[in-house]
Amino acid sequence: EGRAEIDPNLEASEGDLGLTSPTGHVRIDPEALTSEGLAKSIIAHEGTHVAQIGEGNFHAFDGAEQSVNELEALRAGIAASDGYSDDVMLIGYRSDWQSEANSLLDSLRDTSYYNEISASPPSYALDPGTTCPPAVCHL
Repeated sequence: EGRAEIDPNLEASEGDLGLTSPTGHVRIDPEALTSEGLAKSIIAHEGTHVAQIGEGNFHAFDGAEQSVNELEALRAGIAASDGYSDDVMLIGYRSDWQSEANSLLDSLRDTSYYNEISASPPSYALDPGTTCPPAVCHL
């Protein structure tokens, strides 16, 4: 779909400031717009998922592939937050995102993806046989 909407029904209190469906529909919680740094981070994160879908490199289901997708999106959101060290709204989220990214990286240690995602620059290419089928994921 590639569309976005502000959705006050997302659970920001539980950390869900944005959500991208397998068809590219993005929902953003109003709390994500409370500061410039936070908004840029959430948009970068969800935009990464939309790009993954467009590139045919998205996996919306459980497993290592979903973790690779989420790690890429977390890293994009963290990078977008650089330069906002005084953004009070962003500081706690950034710390949580970094912890989640570290946990995902650690969980992928024994997979075929680890060497690529831990390289510099990292590669997040998934095995084509495991990506979300075009009938489900398309823009």
